[in-house]
Amino acid sequence: MLISKYGFNDIFIQYGVIPDAARIAAQIIPGISFLGAGMIMTKGYSVSGLTTAAGIWATAGIGMAIGGGMYFLGLTATIVLVLFQLLFHSRIVRKSMRSFEFVTVEMDDVPIEPLFAKLEAEKCEVVASKVTKQDGGIHIELTINRTIVSRQTSIHSTLQHIDGIRSIEI
Repeated sequence: MLISKYGFNDIFIQYGVIPDAARIAAQIIPGISFLGAGMIMTKGYSVSGLTTAAGIWATAGIGMAIGGGMYFLGLTATIVLVLFQLLFHSRIVRKSMRSFEFVTVEMDDVPIEPLFAKLEAEKCEVVASKVTKQDGGIHIELTINRTIVSRQTSIHSTLQHIDGIRSIEI
């Protein structure tokens, strides 16, 4: 911003041209947008890097405001940005630190409530389940959303001690 405002004054004065301070600053926006777009990654239904891209875009805007002499606006925007990061970062991190696991369980014809109770106790959220009755047993397909805390133990070791379970496939 300082180069844009003051860097070419001698050339403008020498040739009698009116300076346009916005020319270089206007190129910051597409440049930062290009860099931010490169940080956004998708994998299946998961998107990462979105908050990082927004953060560098906001930082560039704050830098342009301060470089343009708008100190109060730059300081206010900085405080707002930091407060939003502090308030919402932990929620975003908790959600992004989850992983889906698909588990198939074969059980004897016994109640399945202990299975779901054990998963809940281990902080495993059952997102979807399909229970079908087969010859002399029960076939259960589970989609489990696990937090970083629940990933410390494997699903197999968590469920293997439940009465009536014949097999577990992950």
